[in-house]
Amino acid sequence: MGQELTDEQQMLVDIAHDITEDFGDSYFREKRLADEEPTEYIEAIAEAGFFGIPIPIEHGGEGMGMEELVYAIEALSEAGGWLLGSRFTLNTVFGGIVLSRYGTDEQKEEHLSALAKGKKSWALGVTEQKAGSNMLNTQTFAERDGDEFVINGEKVFNSGLDHADGYTFLARTKKPEEADNRTDGLTVFLVDPEADGIEYDPVGLDIYWPAGERTFTVHIDDLRVHESQVIGEVHGGFKPIFDVLNPERISVAAEHIGRGRWVLNQAVERAKEREVWGGGSRSVPIRLSSIH
Repeated sequence: MGQELTDEQQMLVDIAHDITEDFGDSYFREKRLADEEPTEYIEAIAEAGFFGIPIPIEHGGEGMGMEELVYAIEALSEAGGWLLGSRFTLNTVFGGIVLSRYGTDEQKEEHLSALAKGKKSWALGVTEQKAGSNMLNTQTFAERDGDEFVINGEKVFNSGLDHADGYTFLARTKKPEEADNRTDGLTVFLVDPEADGIEYDPVGLDIYWPAGERTFTVHIDDLRVHESQVIGEVHGGFKPIFDVLNPERISVAAEHIGRGRWVLNQAVERAKEREVWGGGSRSVPIRLSSIH
């Protein structure tokens, strides 16, 4: 946090530290080792209004901006609450920000207040095997059938689906050769992750730490969604997703900056306590502190 914070921003940072430090490192360590959700911590953060930071006041949120969200994420992670990082970003950015900017009145009414209160969790369905996160190469296709769309395809590395209540999902609704331009013909849908036609399997990565956010391969087979589940405009889905990819990148960066500071703090404290060959060593903590 290299610039001077406003009083409101400093208050967010202080509250984030206070709540997280009240739980203590042992709480988060036990949750990680037991592969358990930090439920009590999530509830405390939600009660303090953190999930509602980017959500408009009229929908139960705090009505703040991207700067406040970044400072909050960084502070939560720096204080030791980085276990919450991925879910916090999924809920606030791909749930809260997407629906606040592009959702219908009905979608906002149904989901934003619950997201702001931490009562709902979210996931994102963009990445595909042959497209990566390049939306222009999306192959999952949604074919119009009356007032519904029938979706078929596959997504990969979709995180948080095992506890998601909503799923911001991108599909092609025009074949590339029929599109007016490269960004035409993509549509965003608000999907129930447990709907008929969706199956997902965990990706077998060996880099998970206990209680890490799991990621999934998603198989879509004749999934039916009503036209009322479109977020934004039919064929105009490039803008809603592209509009929040930068906030997502910034949020993830803030999380990892906070994590890095937490690790450094831990290293400094450990170095202060460490005895080398029967005597303390001050040179290591001094060097660590110099890069703090």
